Amino acid sequence: MKKCDKRHGGFSILELMIAMTIILIVLGLVMTLFGKSLSSRQRESSRTDALTAAQAALNVISREVANSGYGLS
Repeated sequence: MKKCDKRHGGFSILELMIAMTIILIVLGLVMTLFGKSLSSRQRESSRTDALTAAQAALNVISREVANSGYGLS
């Protein structure tokens, strides 16, 4: 049977704590960027919806003016 050598047993608690701290910092940065990306996407989506509604309203106005008999096309 092999004897268990304590020097080659794995990571120490300090190494694991340092690795976990680094991972948590990186994860926090990624989540912050992801949150900003989502809010930016939502803002752009609402802006696109507003532009689409404005374009539809202009199309209706153009059609109404054309049908009113003023000779505009």
